[in-house]
Amino acid sequence: MDLARFAAQAYDKPHQKLVVLSGVPHGAIFESRIQADYHDKINTCAMELALQFFEDPEKSLDRSCLDQLIQPDFSGSTERAL
Repeated sequence: MDLARFAAQAYDKPHQKLVVLSGVPHGAIFESRIQADYHDKINTCAMELALQFFEDPEKSLDRSCLDQLIQPDFSGSTERAL
């Protein structure tokens, strides 16, 4: 994350953005799942944000999907333990 924030310092155009998807692994475009009832057509937050940006790069992003991210469950299960 530090590297991303460092790189973002070079953003000198108003339409350049850094969006942090907390708890999302690499491959955020595929892995930033949001609650199923939040949006009918798009099932990842990163995809939703990317599509908004591609549609109008100068418009502010609706980042409400960030509040709908499904956080990873690290509690585990003993069912599959060896």
